[in-house]
Order: sequence, then C-alpha cells, then structure tokens
Amino acid sequence: EIRQGPRTTTFQNYEGRTAVPKACLSLVGSERTIDVEFRDDKECDWYAERFTLLMDSINDEKTRYRMYERHLLTQTGWRKPLSFSEAVDMKLAQDELIGGIMVL
Repeated sequence: EIRQGPRTTTFQNYEGRTAVPKACLSLVGSERTIDVEFRDDKECDWYAERFTLLMDSINDEKTRYRMYERHLLTQTGWRKPLSFSEAVDMKLAQDELIGGIMVL
C-alpha cells in the first residue's frame, strides 16, 4: 500500500523536526514500512505516482499468472509441460528476477 502524508507510527513517533505532511510518503508492507520525507510535495507526488504504477503492474501480472496457471494444470492437478516458447519466456523472467530491478 502507498500512503501519502505522515500516517504511519514511524512518522507519529518521530521526535525530530516536524515533518511536512504533503512531502511524506510511506510504502506499507505486511511486515514493515519504508517512510520517506521528500524535499517538497511535487517530488512526493511524482514518486507516489510511480510507486502506484509499479504496484498496479505487479498486481496485474499476478492476476495474469493466476489465469495462465489455470491452463497449466491437468484435471488431475498435475502440471502440463511448458512449450518451447513458454520455457524461453520463463527463462527470461527468471534472469530478470535474478538480476534485480534497476533503481535510478
């Protein structure tokens, strides 16, 4: 989840200087959060938009995989073998996962 504004306990418990509310952004995961205060609200909005697009892309990919996975199983629950093109696609995806995501 992507939250704009100082709405996590990390921001609330921060006893340093007061955070600029419109410049705060949190990436909330199941086990932890990443809380960032940007220089200004425009920079925060820019990153929030990009993270939202990334999350939408990931969620779309999960949905596509679940739909695709249904076609890979036989009636008995065994997995059908991959075709050559599917194996190539899987290898390319694996290489990208191993190499990581480039961060600017």
